Amino acid sequence: MGYDIGRFDGGRRNLSQNKTEISFEMKHSGSHQLYEYWSDLRGGRPTPYRSEVSARGIGRSLTSNTFILETLGEGVRRFRLAGTSLYNIFGLELRGMNALSIMDRKNHARLSSILDECLAAPSVCVLTCQATAPKGEKLSLEIFIAPLRSDFDQMNRMLGAVHILDEQDATIPPAPRKCSIVRAKTFSLNGVSEPKTSEALSGFAESAAKFDFKQPVLTQIEGGAQTGLPRRGHLKVVRD
Repeated sequence: MGYDIGRFDGGRRNLSQNKTEISFEMKHSGSHQLYEYWSDLRGGRPTPYRSEVSARGIGRSLTSNTFILETLGEGVRRFRLAGTSLYNIFGLELRGMNALSIMDRKNHARLSSILDECLAAPSVCVLTCQATAPKGEKLSLEIFIAPLRSDFDQMNRMLGAVHILDEQDATIPPAPRKCSIVRAKTFSLNGVSEPKTSEALSGFAESAAKFDFKQPVLTQIEGGAQTGLPRRGHLKVVRD
């Protein structure tokens, strides 16, 4: 099994010029659909904003295979959202877990490097993986990952999906499977213009309260002898 990633073998391409190559690299129709959705959202920008992603836009059938990763700092990334089909594949409720939890230990560094590439370049990533259950059953998976910006214009979120490549394996019961990377390709987003504005749209079942700070306004109130009202003391003596 080879590890094939663009920055090592010269396979990184400019996304705006190689859309056909990306489509060729993706084998599952669900990966194609999510890529097209993400590509439509970003328009001429390097990446769309997280707030622009919605379950309605993705579609009910695709949402169950979709996930969103968030960066927590120091290279740690966790599943912010994970569709129900991911539980069937990995036998785990992934929401809140480290992104490396779906990989065997030998592939932790590889996935971490791919995620770094996705955000830093930024790049779209397509992975072919083999997921192995404790009893040895294997599934062939395709994982698609694309970068997102936060509402604070930070490149710290990723939109992705996991699909089983062999439809005959779709009915295999859930199990705590671990993945090894068979093949990985990255496609750079360099060369497109930076976004100028962002418009907050409905989210993808991920809400967070916003801090609405308003500068207090002080009003001077004239009182005392100028108003003709008697002044009252603020202390009084109490005797037993």
